[in-house]
Amino acid sequence: MAVTLMQVGKLADGNGGGTLEELREQIIAVALDRAFLLGPLPTNELDFKRRIDEGRGRLTLIATEGALLWGVHKFSRFLTNQGQLHNQKVVQAVFFLLRYVSPVLILVVMLKGLKFF
Repeated sequence: MAVTLMQVGKLADGNGGGTLEELREQIIAVALDRAFLLGPLPTNELDFKRRIDEGRGRLTLIATEGALLWGVHKFSRFLTNQGQLHNQKVVQAVFFLLRYVSPVLILVVMLKGLKFF
């Protein structure tokens, strides 16, 4: 994903293009906006705490889906480059791993970072 961003806006002389830090900042900003800023801003402490509690679940879903979509995209490009896209058993096995195992691993890492256990 970062490599793709680095090519956007790149000039023929090699100048321009995005950086990994810019991509990271954009992803975090969009995820936080969509998770916590869906309605009008809270006006008191109780509403603010409720908004944070509701947004945590949405933020986890956004991170999981983003990682899943990125993984599926990269895997399909890899298979296309290797000429293996026709091998359905390999494709099904890896898509299963990406769909069901990756979100669990991401959630465990996030919970570990939030010191849930």
